[in-house]
Amino acid sequence: MNEFRDKYKDHLNVAAVHIPRSEDDLDLKKIKKTAAEHGISQPIYIDSNHSLTEAFENEYVPAYYVFDKTGQLRHFQAGGSGMAMLEKRISRILSETEQASE
Repeated sequence: MNEFRDKYKDHLNVAAVHIPRSEDDLDLKKIKKTAAEHGISQPIYIDSNHSLTEAFENEYVPAYYVFDKTGQLRHFQAGGSGMAMLEKRISRILSETEQASE
């Protein structure tokens, strides 16, 4: 995800969602340390009550949600594989956005 964040930094907002599985997963120091170890510099939402997880009925980690600039969900993808498909979708959405603004 860091590659996507950096590659599309002028066109894409990236946010991470941390879904705690236990009380220990709520330790902010550990979350910050792990984020730093993995080069995660984008904002991280800590879904401590699983409200976002439930709102999207998400059962998968990792899961990727791509919204267009109007806030409409345009793509959902679960699992760590298939990054090429994710990039194709992002490119398509950015291309459509660019064409619409011309």
